[in-house]
Amino acid sequence: MCLLTNKMMHFFSLYVKSNIHVSVCLIFYSLTISIKNDIHLKSSYIFLMFLFVFGAYNFIKFNENKFTSVKMLPDKKLIIFYLINFIFFSIGLFYFFGIVEQIIFLFLSFIIVLYSVPIFGKFSLRKNIIFKLSSVPISWATLIVFFPFSNEMELSKLIYYFIIILIIIFVQMIPFEIRDYESDQRHFKNIIKIYGLSTIKKLGYFCLILVFLISLLANKTQIDFDLLIVLIILGILTKKATKKQKFYYSSFIVESLPVFWFFLVLYL
Repeated sequence: MCLLTNKMMHFFSLYVKSNIHVSVCLIFYSLTISIKNDIHLKSSYIFLMFLFVFGAYNFIKFNENKFTSVKMLPDKKLIIFYLINFIFFSIGLFYFFGIVEQIIFLFLSFIIVLYSVPIFGKFSLRKNIIFKLSSVPISWATLIVFFPFSNEMELSKLIYYFIIILIIIFVQMIPFEIRDYESDQRHFKNIIKIYGLSTIKKLGYFCLILVFLISLLANKTQIDFDLLIVLIILGILTKKATKKQKFYYSSFIVESLPVFWFFLVLYL
């Protein structure tokens, strides 16, 4: 029994730390939008989104080794990993998608390179706090909304979902910033260090209220109850986040918010 539990924990740790979980969770944002708008989300979109997010996060993770003391995989294994991922991604992108989708991925790839690769000196643009806090929500909101739905929704709806997903992802970043407070000080700027824990949490609460007001305006004062529940839960998770939190608090629980939203919409 103990051996089985250890194996399960090892698998769970691998699932989270290898960035499979975050890749799956981001897809659930798109799945939720598709259900709320009665749109069929093709499996080809889901597959390519997962492949891109998984590759992007691991590309960022492994490139940290260039300017930190963290030991990563050997270069040969990285080359094989990126080559396989690039081959599958390229085949999917250029054979199954049009010019709009290709431009979106080109834009997102450019942002990821700027975020992770030290092009302008010793450090990447991740060291710039404004770029760091804006590039992540903008990139993922673009992937979640514009990539699968650019030909399925009116522009006004695309902009609505882009804005609320962008803001929600920004607030989701706050528990991570709190968790990484100490480790970031050695290599990157951290908003908690600059503005203080209390101020950043208040900013998060304000952003959640803003999302609710935007939804009221977009839905002609009708309350989107599943969205309201998600905003309340994210507010609680933000409030409970501490500098001494467990690793899986942000990496699994906070990250799982879109999965919870999906099932809430499905069964509410």
